[in-house]
Amino acid sequence: MKRFLKSFSLLFLTVLAFAGSQGPVLANTATGTSNTAGGGTVAWTNPLNITACDGVLATILPGTATTDDLRGQIIFSIPTNATIVGVQLNVTALTPTTTNAGAWNTVRIEAPSGTLVGVNKGTGVGNMTPTSTNFTFGGPADLWGTTWTVANVNGGNFIGNVTEKAVSAPGTIEVDCMSATIFFTVPGSSSDMLKVFSQTSWPGLKKPINESVISRLSGKEKLHAIGHAHPG
Repeated sequence: MKRFLKSFSLLFLTVLAFAGSQGPVLANTATGTSNTAGGGTVAWTNPLNITACDGVLATILPGTATTDDLRGQIIFSIPTNATIVGVQLNVTALTPTTTNAGAWNTVRIEAPSGTLVGVNKGTGVGNMTPTSTNFTFGGPADLWGTTWTVANVNGGNFIGNVTEKAVSAPGTIEVDCMSATIFFTVPGSSSDMLKVFSQTSWPGLKKPINESVISRLSGKEKLHAIGHAHPG
């Protein structure tokens, strides 16, 4: 019975939190003239080109200045009962020549109000090269130093915001696309738990558990029935 309880607790925890993700989702729309994040003074040309990874580029020639914010609104539809556990932003970018390479200045997430959320991920990132490169910021277990609710990311409330600078003038910088992925967990239901316990491949299971029968039992009766099916 002790072995059963140990197995049961592990499976129960697994069922209670299903891991999921949504993305990468491309920016739905984009702008390149504001300066909320980096205090830039040079606007982007064709910022809407970052809504597709197709080699058609948003461009800028910052000289010795910092670029304006390149902002991409990304629309998610995360389950309303989810807990967000990670945020990842991807930007595909390049610079035509290595002698005037482009560098990251700020990489942030922005709310529709213009408020910047979390930490700056633009520090300590390698310079761009003439080869188009997909730069990854954040990841499956990275919350960017803050907490997230589903409302923070759903319905167009998630905006990727990057600014860049030239290592030396003139330093042309080009961005192909921006996308993001949200990682989350959602709670499992009692029916999900029964589906797990109805599998006959569970090691040591003495006999299959009839889900249709157990589903009609109360909570305590369900555990009793499962215990008899797997007495350990």
